[in-house]
Amino acid sequence: MQIFLLKKVNHYSADFILISHDSITEEEVAIAVIVKVGSISNSLEDVERQVAQSKTNRRKQNGDEFSVRKFWVVTNNTISNNAKAQINEKFKNNDIDFWDYQKVIKMCDKYLGDDWLEPHHSTNTFLQTKRQYFVDMMSRNSLAQNLGEFSLRQTVVERKAEYNSNLQKNDPPKKVNVLECAKKRKMILLEGGFGSGKTRMLHQIGLDLCDQKNDEHPLIPIYLTYQDLCTKYRLDADEVVLKEIEKSVQDELQNDGQYLFLIDGVDEANFPDREKAEKLFEFYQKIDSKNVNAVLATRNITPLFQKEERLKSDCRVLEIRPLSTTEIIRYILNVCKRENLSNRVFSDLSSNDLFKDIAKIPITAILLAQILKNDVKDLPSTLPELFLKFVELSLGRWDVEKGLLAQKQYEALDAIATDIAIYMFDNSLTQIGEDEAKGFFAKYVNERNTGLSVETLYRHLVDNSGIVTVYDECFSFKHRAILEFLYARRKALEKTLPINKQMLTLNWQNVYYFYYGCLKDCPDEIKAFKNLECSNTFEKMMKLFFAPNFLLAAYNTPYNVISETLSSAFNESGHIYLEMKKDADCPFLRFSEMNFLWFFQMLMRNLYSYNFFRDAIEKYLVDLDSNKITEPDAYTLFFISMICVTLKIDKPTDFLFDMQNKLPAQIKLGLFHEVKSEKDLSEKATTYIKKMTNKLKRNGFADKGFLKTLYNEPLTIKAKKKV
Repeated sequence: MQIFLLKKVNHYSADFILISHDSITEEEVAIAVIVKVGSISNSLEDVERQVAQSKTNRRKQNGDEFSVRKFWVVTNNTISNNAKAQINEKFKNNDIDFWDYQKVIKMCDKYLGDDWLEPHHSTNTFLQTKRQYFVDMMSRNSLAQNLGEFSLRQTVVERKAEYNSNLQKNDPPKKVNVLECAKKRKMILLEGGFGSGKTRMLHQIGLDLCDQKNDEHPLIPIYLTYQDLCTKYRLDADEVVLKEIEKSVQDELQNDGQYLFLIDGVDEANFPDREKAEKLFEFYQKIDSKNVNAVLATRNITPLFQKEERLKSDCRVLEIRPLSTTEIIRYILNVCKRENLSNRVFSDLSSNDLFKDIAKIPITAILLAQILKNDVKDLPSTLPELFLKFVELSLGRWDVEKGLLAQKQYEALDAIATDIAIYMFDNSLTQIGEDEAKGFFAKYVNERNTGLSVETLYRHLVDNSGIVTVYDECFSFKHRAILEFLYARRKALEKTLPINKQMLTLNWQNVYYFYYGCLKDCPDEIKAFKNLECSNTFEKMMKLFFAPNFLLAAYNTPYNVISETLSSAFNESGHIYLEMKKDADCPFLRFSEMNFLWFFQMLMRNLYSYNFFRDAIEKYLVDLDSNKITEPDAYTLFFISMICVTLKIDKPTDFLFDMQNKLPAQIKLGLFHEVKSEKDLSEKATTYIKKMTNKLKRNGFADKGFLKTLYNEPLTIKAKKKV
């Protein structure tokens, strides 16, 4: 059989045409070959157009005319069954054959032999396929597909304690290259709030690894969720490799295979937070002696996952730093150049006090750019309001006002998307089958006499909304936060979300945040949170850490209720700190006492330093009775003073200097570290620094053994001594 290659005739026809000559029958068969990069699933317009254009008569170079009788649709990725069925249905009278990457590899192995293969050929082919997977995932899950190429540059740092025994503050945290760090460390915990870009960062790492060239020992990326790692694979790294890596690659690499697991959604897994930590320790032990490293992405509170000492040496906690307001505005101005937003954006954002407290994360910048690009009036003040405007925009509310979409279509899309979100969240699903998703549309339409089309509604949500995606016949939301928002908004309309202990878990935190944000004015729900009884120190800690976001979301609640709840949280903070310090099961006990104090005050500053709370903080200090200061009160006041420093309140620590004789040594040292690093010191602060410096030089403050214990001895040792 001889094959002749003909040049592509026009832009819309086949990529090339093969003429197969059968030496026995002397018949010629023309085969139109349509070649695609990436998976073929829903967007079939190009393929169908090329097939249709290729059916016209052609001429070979010698002038003979021929007709195309067969078609090959070839890709270096996968072809969904639904795509095959749709193409075959449209071209019933044609012979169409589909070649996915597995068939291409099979044919190469069968007919091309091995002498042409370069080292790691199967591995390199696999990496190219995975590369397209990561490209597809980054594109498919992006909320900024229509905003151009201008990207947000995120900073990642390694979190380190800042109080040390030489009584100086460490240098500011240095930027970290996550991939380079992951190559050297057995396990990386990548921490960031929701919308901070953790998933995209994991996909980018996978993409970078797929682009590695001529590496004698290539590092193979494997992306999976923490839920799948724990349930589907039972924490078995060998099982993951067996299922996720093609056998030809495993055979080629043999014992030299190096794998980097990119594990997403630690906080989203459907089991208790303590169990998440236990499973993480178990997984660490299982990969300790294997050629496997791991990067695990989670929302905040990663100290839950650091309890065991053996994680200490080969595990690092990396933190995605928030963006600055300037970075957010710069991004918006770059992607909205045509809209001439400069003056409007700067004036609106600079005059909005609540907006100054909005989360400085990539999703904030992206959603703001989307609504400003569509000339949505009135900038949102909080993240829940931003999500509300974005979801309304995405589902077509403004198209209704422009006459481009019927009101009943918008209402249907809104209701159906919310129904799907509730179903997925309640069942801990990250995706559902495409047919299952269509079932929600059919149910809604069939139960109502609206004259709406199931297919039209479905295609509008998938093709036009920008909040959902379909891949490999699976339907999912582009970002978990959208699902959580839709869930919370429905519950807020019904007022059916109970204020109970489930709100103190990582899995539910965001839902309750959006719930309060949708209610806005909800004194009863805020009071219920304030009065929520906790059974143990862990629950108290979570309540303390979640409180500020809930209060910010419910900003329209009477401020006296906000202030009372904030005061209650402050009053508890000192007690919680001391309880955790003495609790043998506390995940923080690998720290020394001074580093634990630094870590706790750092968390309090990050969580509570909002201008919205300024009046409540100042009132708290005015009402303070300095004659009745207990040890827990002293720690509470230290944490508040550090919040005041961050908020740049005038003379933020002076009230502590007035009662320094009642303060524990640990707080005096903490104050010394913090105040010494400030530039504009009050008279009292300057006096305090001089006094402490002289005492420490003369060993008049405490003996060296006591200081060594405070700075260097892990709290674990103290806890064991007390047992």
